[in-house]
Amino acid sequence: MREKNIFYNVLRNETSLTEIFCNLLQYKVFRDLFLEMVNEKRKALGIEEFNLYAAKYQNFSTEVDLNSNDEEKNSKKGRADLIFAYRNEMEYIFELKIETYTNLTDNQPKSYLKYLQADSESKADQRLFFILPKGYLHKNEIVNIWEDTTKYSKKNIECQFLYWEDILDRIKKKELHRFNPYIHDFCAIMDYRWFYYENIKFSQQEVELIKEEDKMTKNRKVPELMMKLLKIVDEVAGKLIVNNRIKEQTSTYYGYYLLKEYAENKIPKNWDVWFGVDYEMWKKGNSPLTVQINSDDLDEDEKIKKIDGIKEYLYEDNETTTNYFEFNIDELNDDENNIIKQFEKNICEVLKKIEKVHTD
Repeated sequence: MREKNIFYNVLRNETSLTEIFCNLLQYKVFRDLFLEMVNEKRKALGIEEFNLYAAKYQNFSTEVDLNSNDEEKNSKKGRADLIFAYRNEMEYIFELKIETYTNLTDNQPKSYLKYLQADSESKADQRLFFILPKGYLHKNEIVNIWEDTTKYSKKNIECQFLYWEDILDRIKKKELHRFNPYIHDFCAIMDYRWFYYENIKFSQQEVELIKEEDKMTKNRKVPELMMKLLKIVDEVAGKLIVNNRIKEQTSTYYGYYLLKEYAENKIPKNWDVWFGVDYEMWKKGNSPLTVQINSDDLDEDEKIKKIDGIKEYLYEDNETTTNYFEFNIDELNDDENNIIKQFEKNICEVLKKIEKVHTD
């Protein structure tokens, strides 16, 4: 990927995504495609659509401080990721989220709406958009705050959301990535970092092997089974921010530690969060895929034990313990879900539980 993609190690977070996305809007075909998708939302609300010929690249700006227009002195209403000044005057705010777990700031969306309301007599609700990954964990929070703030209906709020998966799909259907190398690399790195998941499925025979250890030594499907499990762990590590992508592999486990700074400091600095395949736990009848949370600080370890749904495992060999979540292969391996994407989602759900316990 490094040798073939200009955005490798450049597009890594929401800040860099915002700048690259805005830069690509200089290409009219890309700008028109994006605004056409916004127009579809506006049409659903029965309001005037943007005139694409009146929308210029110069109308877009990034990381804009929203200074207060009310009587509060020295107050700010946050920093907008992307602002579109339609016909150089009417402002529209686009908030970009790329990670499914990223928290909202205190200003989102309440202060953004107040800023837009003060900025113009035009309805503020119709001038704020969120561009999200499908499955964004805080979408309902956005909707509830929005509805409480302005009484804008939930049905209408849904028209203020766009989704990265849909944008990438539209680009590919219109084949823009085939004619512009920068749009091509943008799509490729977005897939690589966030949206492509190899479709791994376990056969019923493999599922039975996972459950029944004594069959494994007699079956030649075992190597393929192990390759699939380790592939799942590696692919999830490619989506998350792990400790320098260093694999933790011994005769008893295979996996990765999440960085302490991962997911906006959701992990306390003296906690360790590891995910992967734990062979001893699997041998004892547990699922092979686990997330383990531990701390050398005894007081912190007691906090970990209060996480909703967490279990404790005692290793036979050295009589040490670990706190863990396990994820049933049967539940992950259904026809409706991609097992890699589902395991990643489960890890993000664990991070939410960690955050709740640590902040209580």
